[in-house]
Amino acid sequence: MAFFYPILRTLLYTIDEQNKLLPISFIMCDIDGLKAVNDTYGHDKGNEYITLCHEVMRSSLHAEDYIFRLGGDEFLAILTNTERQVVQERIKTIESKMKTIKKEYHTSISLGSATAEKTPIDSAQLIKEADEEMYQKKAQRKNLL
Repeated sequence: MAFFYPILRTLLYTIDEQNKLLPISFIMCDIDGLKAVNDTYGHDKGNEYITLCHEVMRSSLHAEDYIFRLGGDEFLAILTNTERQVVQERIKTIESKMKTIKKEYHTSISLGSATAEKTPIDSAQLIKEADEEMYQKKAQRKNLL
């Protein structure tokens, strides 16, 4: 997370000064069931799964997009020049790839997003919106089980 804030500040400065990189979108990702993986199979398997999730996200986004690990099982992706519709397509791609991965344990991921199309940009609000959408999807998935 140490690299997150300087990069975010640079991106927001570039947007404010040059009005480039818009729209900017954030994707929050949370791994569902990671604690059960760690408890059942050990932290090495949990770490492998975290790495796998990162690789799936990286392969589903453009090279110029940023991905940050915020905590144990949460990631934030920042996509520049990316409209909301494209973000939703990328989320579907990530979800689809994660479903096809053969795994020894039952886990899933929850993803939420938010997009800003004009300045000024409130990055804290965007993160909050993406986080709220992610938790709504997580709650919907739990209700289906």
